Amino acid sequence: MYRSLSEDGSRSGEDAGRSLDELLHGLEAGEAAAAEQLAVLDRRERESLLESAAGLHATMRAVEALAGDDAATGSLAALLLGYLQDGKTSVRTRRARRFVQADVLSSLQRALIARLSTAISPATDALVDLFVVVANKDPKTQFKVRVGGLLQALCQMIIDNRSPLSERLLRLLARSVRSPRNAQLAGRKRDLSKALMQRSADSRHSSAMARHLEVLYLIAKNKKTRGLMLSNGAAGRLVGMLDRLAPTLEDADSPAEATLLIVGLLKLFANSRRGKEEVLSAGMVSACEKCLDALETAVDKRGDKTAATQLQDALCSLCVRCVPAEKFPLAGQSSPLSFTLPRTRTRTLSSKGGEKRATTSYARAEDGGRSSGKRRERRLGHGRRCARAEGRRNTSDMPQLSKYAKFFAELEHGAISKDRTAKKKSIGGSAAPTVSTQPQPIQYAQAILNQTQSTRSIQRWVKVAYPELVGPDRELPLQPLVFSTNAMRLVASKASKKGLEKGKDAFKSRIVYSLDACAEGRDGGAQENGRLGNEDKMRLGKLDARCDHLLFESRFESGNLRAAIQTDKTHYELILQPEANQARDHFQWFYFEISNCDANVEYTFEIVNCLKTSSMFVHGMQPVAFSVGEAAAGRPGWVRVGHSICYYRNQYVIDADVAGHRKDRFFSLRFTFALRHKGDVCYLAYHFPYTYSMLRASLECWTARSSSSIYVRRDEIGQSLAGNPLPLVTITGAGSSAEEVAGRDTVVFSARVHPGETNASWIMQGILEYLLTCDDAIAREARERLVFKCIPMLNPDGVLAGNHRCSLAGHDLNRVWDSPSRSLHPEIFHAKAIVQAACETRRPLLFIDLHGHSRRSNCFLYGNNPDQSWRAADVVSSPTFEFVDTAEIMEVVAPAFSARNCRWSIARSKEGSARVALWRQLGLQRAYTMECTYAGFESGPYKGYQIGISELKEIGRNLVHTALTLSKRDEDTRSRVIDR
Repeated sequence: MYRSLSEDGSRSGEDAGRSLDELLHGLEAGEAAAAEQLAVLDRRERESLLESAAGLHATMRAVEALAGDDAATGSLAALLLGYLQDGKTSVRTRRARRFVQADVLSSLQRALIARLSTAISPATDALVDLFVVVANKDPKTQFKVRVGGLLQALCQMIIDNRSPLSERLLRLLARSVRSPRNAQLAGRKRDLSKALMQRSADSRHSSAMARHLEVLYLIAKNKKTRGLMLSNGAAGRLVGMLDRLAPTLEDADSPAEATLLIVGLLKLFANSRRGKEEVLSAGMVSACEKCLDALETAVDKRGDKTAATQLQDALCSLCVRCVPAEKFPLAGQSSPLSFTLPRTRTRTLSSKGGEKRATTSYARAEDGGRSSGKRRERRLGHGRRCARAEGRRNTSDMPQLSKYAKFFAELEHGAISKDRTAKKKSIGGSAAPTVSTQPQPIQYAQAILNQTQSTRSIQRWVKVAYPELVGPDRELPLQPLVFSTNAMRLVASKASKKGLEKGKDAFKSRIVYSLDACAEGRDGGAQENGRLGNEDKMRLGKLDARCDHLLFESRFESGNLRAAIQTDKTHYELILQPEANQARDHFQWFYFEISNCDANVEYTFEIVNCLKTSSMFVHGMQPVAFSVGEAAAGRPGWVRVGHSICYYRNQYVIDADVAGHRKDRFFSLRFTFALRHKGDVCYLAYHFPYTYSMLRASLECWTARSSSSIYVRRDEIGQSLAGNPLPLVTITGAGSSAEEVAGRDTVVFSARVHPGETNASWIMQGILEYLLTCDDAIAREARERLVFKCIPMLNPDGVLAGNHRCSLAGHDLNRVWDSPSRSLHPEIFHAKAIVQAACETRRPLLFIDLHGHSRRSNCFLYGNNPDQSWRAADVVSSPTFEFVDTAEIMEVVAPAFSARNCRWSIARSKEGSARVALWRQLGLQRAYTMECTYAGFESGPYKGYQIGISELKEIGRNLVHTALTLSKRDEDTRSRVIDR
């Protein structure tokens, strides 16, 4: 027996050292007695041993050598797991990183493989738990389980039908095959799918059945594996299992998860013509109807609608997926909107490794459909590469920061003047701030009309949307999340009837609105709009007797609707407009007007060319509507509307002959609602619209009304591709000298790099409105301590055109911050130069880029943790964890914020984003992307409600409060350091 290392001072240092050497030698030799001694050591001594490289190495050798000993394996796994999970977050992170660096995962893998040859015991499960904890931090886990043989060992154990795998081992196998490469490798084992199918059918417990089906589902994502499974009769067996499970869905402990996985597998099979035929011939429709009836009975018994909704929707979605495919209505038709990109001269690397000059000409995009996506991807992909080359290698394209000094005039002249007239200033011109001591009152509606005339859009508008004229201050009460439990069943029923009614007395579909037919000026250049106005109030109560359908319009700022097709008396299929020059399709944002409607008639709208596979519309979100009739009655504002809302994959494909190719599939957003007023004019949108003209009008009004104690300056830092000004707003406390201003922290906010993320603009509205119009203690102190630099709209061209994601260059501007091109990405080029110029004097305290998130709830942050970076070189020995400060404060001051949803990883695909590029290139530790839900809240005081304009603006005020608290905290920290 080894002597204890913690006897009460009775041993000399030499004896202690000898005992330690003996223990390490025993662990290296795989002696069970050494493992027992390690388990009974004092916690501090054990931690000290594991902190050393030699101690950790010896311990892992013992884990491998003693893999056949249940007691020793369980003991070692438990103490190592406790070591990893004990202590503060920073301690746990450091220890997990050491385990990854020491390649502990490979040792655990070898021990697990050895144990799989014996009977499964609790010791094996303990080893699996330890493996999973380490795997969570190891980015090469999928590669290691494939190369190390653990994946093959688990698969072979199932095929050989040895002792049943525990639930932990099945979860580990499912985790291993989430990698497409691993799933493909597992699928090559021809008997694996048979064995999994048999084991899932024979499982007595629903949880074990679900785990086997989960593995089966993941390997079935591979097309070849699906073909093999169909050849083995998997479709019929799965439908049979679904039919047998149907009666059990009424029970409280129903196998809902297993049923969902069966439905998911059948959906995968239905992606091909052969699979669809086999699923239908096996009696899928009858089995689904049994399940749906059982779920309705369960809801009546237990009253739990939420638990049944997901399974109901999945069953109905399966039925819809098996409907015969139809060709997409506008497949192959070119987009009515286009924009010619500028020519750029770039340096590119030649194939021989040297440099050669190349001239890239970006021609007009002739096709906005999806039929030539590969050709446009190649052309625009080359454009991106040239733009990157231009940004990285052409030194003439680097910003000359001296030209941006004029946008920091407060550092030279102090905050002693106030610019109320917002005289234009941009790169290439200089104008000193001016003072207007008697500002004239400005009417918001008139400011909107004035601003609209001076914008440059690729589409000729016909009007100003009425909601813009009523002002941005119409804040309505919170509305609850709305869940539609029977919507998908109605869709499934309609889809099945549609096939039967073909050739009979079915309604003949017709196009009732086409932007293609309305479009003017196809030269691709920016067009000056004529004098625009709005006559919606004059149209109220009037119906067009010559027209027996709704009238649609989208030719106004931020509008997006390409076509409306009437498929029934009150049912309309809508098609969204593609973005100019897009290499990848982005169909999500919609904003259009309807009129010529009857009162209290249920109209159904179905947007049929959505692309995302999931949406918050199935989690209680509703679209928004603005009724001009309600506004005329004294109740103006955007409200959430609609019932029977569902989101599902529809039957449309680009080419019916190639059905089954996922890239050719579309999803539908379907909702129903009725208007209260006959002859009303109503605007419908994805989220609360916020236009470029609204921003400029709001700035004009705020500047005119702001107090003399507030220093505010509006600049134009440059122009967008279409020639629209890029605004920069500087705000701080007035009456301060240049030295006082230089001592203040700088905070930078930016928003709307993605045009469809209007919630970002409403948060920015809250920031600006609070700083420019509020005089409470927090706002005053924030202005006195901080200098705010706000870039409220990074992509004005995309906002004007009604885009969702990209600029007129067809690029996602939040992927070019690492090397923006002056010619193709002038918006980001100038915005980044502003941040760089700010760093020349004093590094900004905080940078936050505001965004909207379409698949998650609440408001949260993405930051930069070097320990979670894809680059090993980013990992630091002593991380500061400064990046979590903002989230900690927001969690306290912001009711809408969720720290649990925050993420700190640095993915390779996000290197071009603002937060990563500014962190990596400029050293901004507090550079964030703030994401805000379009839908609502799953936690906090607003739980169960949809987000509204009031809550979005509140988040803006919370950000100001957070910046102030951060500044105070940093000052206190500096004071303590000085005192020491």
